[in-house]
Amino acid sequence: MLEIILFLMIGLILAAAWDLKTTEVPDELPYLVIIIGVFYWFVISSANNDFTYLFYSLTIGTLLLALGLLMYKTGKWGGADAWLLAAIGYALPLYNNEIFMISFIPNFLIVASVYTILYSFAIGAMHKESFSYLKKDLRKNYWVFLIPAVFIAFPVYVYLQGSLILLSFIPFFLMLFLVVFWRYALVIEKNVFTRKIPSSKVREGDVLQEMVWRGLTSQEVEEIKNKKKFVTIKEGIRFVPVFPITVVITLVFGNILLIFL
Repeated sequence: MLEIILFLMIGLILAAAWDLKTTEVPDELPYLVIIIGVFYWFVISSANNDFTYLFYSLTIGTLLLALGLLMYKTGKWGGADAWLLAAIGYALPLYNNEIFMISFIPNFLIVASVYTILYSFAIGAMHKESFSYLKKDLRKNYWVFLIPAVFIAFPVYVYLQGSLILLSFIPFFLMLFLVVFWRYALVIEKNVFTRKIPSSKVREGDVLQEMVWRGLTSQEVEEIKNKKKFVTIKEGIRFVPVFPITVVITLVFGNILLIFL
C-alpha cells in the first residue's frame, strides 16, 4: 500500500503546486491518479483473489466524484477539486482496514476552515486597503453585531450570579469572530477576488464572473478579445493544497476530532 500512498501524495503535491502557481490544475493529473489507483487495486485484488479493495475503490471513488461534480456544477468548487477528491477515493479507499474517508472528511472540513481563514488574512495583508473596506462595511452593516450580542446573555447571567467564568465568554467571542470574518470574506470577494479588466488582458485560465469555476480556453480568450472591451473576472482561494495536507494529517493522526473527545 505504501506505493499507492506515495504515488497519490506526489500527484496531490504536484496539483497543489500547479494551483498555487497558475490557479489551473491540468485535467490529466487527477485522471492519471485515478487510472493508476484503480489499476493498482485491480492487480492487488487479482493477486489475492479478493476483490474487496477494488470494489471499495470503484464505489467510494465514484460516489465522491458524483458529490464533487455536483458541487462544481453549483459553483461551490472548481473542477480540479472534484476530480482530486475522487482520485483520493479511488487510490486510497481503505487504510488500516477502515474506510479512509470516514476520517478524511471531518479532517478535511477542519483543515479547509483553518486554511480558508489563514489564506483570506494573507490576501488581506497583501491588499491592505481591504481592512479599510471592512471598516466601512461594518459601519454600514452595524446590525450584524446583534448576532453575537445574543451570546453575551449567558456570561452576564453568570456574572450577576456572583461569579465570573472566563469560559462563559467563549460563545460570544467565537460568534463575534465568525460575524466579522463573514463580512471580511464578502469584502475580499467583492474588492479583491472580483475585478473588471480590459479584454486585452484576459488570459487562458481566467474565470469570468458569470462562469462556474472553469478556466477560459485559448479559443474563448480570443473570442472575448474580439467581441468585448471589458470583462469581469473572479478569483478564489487556491484550495487544492488542502487535499495533500488533509491526507497527511489523516494518515498520521487519524480522525483528529477524536483527539478532543
